[in-house]
Amino acid sequence: MLATEMEKGEIGQALAFAIFKDEFELLAVSTAEAVYLIDVQPDEMKFCMRIPTPNVVFLAQSDQYMIMMASSDQDESEAFLYCHILFGPEQGSLSIKRFMGQ
Repeated sequence: MLATEMEKGEIGQALAFAIFKDEFELLAVSTAEAVYLIDVQPDEMKFCMRIPTPNVVFLAQSDQYMIMMASSDQDESEAFLYCHILFGPEQGSLSIKRFMGQ
């Protein structure tokens, strides 16, 4: 579910950020709780949305899609990739386990 405003008292330390400047003028910032999209214009900054995806450590844009990599709270050898259409619902996700062999 996408929220249209920040939760009160939720903002913590930023884990990652990205600037999507090619097609959109957006700043994406992740925290331990969520990813925030902020519309950045020359004369103002405006909050766009909150995506409740925790622990995102990498953000990227490809066309109208945002790709995010999140670390797992339970298993440090596991990460998750999420694909969201910008301003839309999650399109897909993938769990990745690091190879721990010799």
